[in-house]
Amino acid sequence: GGWVGLCEAVVSTQSTGGASASSSPPKKKRTTTTKKQNNGYDAGSEPIGFERGFEAEEIIGATDLDGQIMFNIKWKGADILDWVPAKEANVKCPQIVIKYYESCLTWKTEDDGESGDS
Repeated sequence: GGWVGLCEAVVSTQSTGGASASSSPPKKKRTTTTKKQNNGYDAGSEPIGFERGFEAEEIIGATDLDGQIMFNIKWKGADILDWVPAKEANVKCPQIVIKYYESCLTWKTEDDGESGDS
């Protein structure tokens, strides 16, 4: 819809800047949508996303991975970023998701300035 399209436009312009290797979207085998299928990502490897036990601090960016929206989340008290499915973030940290979407909004005024009371 409109929200996602607007945010994706903002994200695509932001992601052309200096993106580090840690902010790359995950490969297909590294999905965290369900715990019932490992898909090879957590078989003996460290947990990712909310499985780490950290609390989300902020969403750094977003991407579309095979039709699924993924958020790049920074965790409180950790210097780690993880790609997490939006469906999971919507449930586990809805206020962070709302804050991210609000930050994506750009309001245009007639003079494109910050003054005025109309």
